[in-house]
Amino acid sequence: MNSSILIRQACGDDTGALARIYAYYVNQTAITFEYTAPDAVEMERRRQEISQHYPYLVAELDGQVVGYAYAHAFYGREAYAWSVESSIYVDVNVSVNTALAVHFIKPWKKR
Repeated sequence: MNSSILIRQACGDDTGALARIYAYYVNQTAITFEYTAPDAVEMERRRQEISQHYPYLVAELDGQVVGYAYAHAFYGREAYAWSVESSIYVDVNVSVNTALAVHFIKPWKKR
């Protein structure tokens, strides 16, 4: 079993995994501020929208998406033009959050 973590740009093929991972946080926690977990179609719409301007990464372990991270506009006011909010969601059964966070933050240090 190869247990190396691959961090890459998210793509349409990842949408089912994104929805599955996010559903846990919607259904089992209060951190998302959502009451109903979005389906794969809605997750793909969000991914496409966010990816036009910000990074949207996935963490793969042994060929399976086990986490994802993205940034998006912090708030819709001009004063926040240089601010972003970041989100990281990981499969509750896998520990990849540190690797995902490190790869996610690197590109932003250059800006």
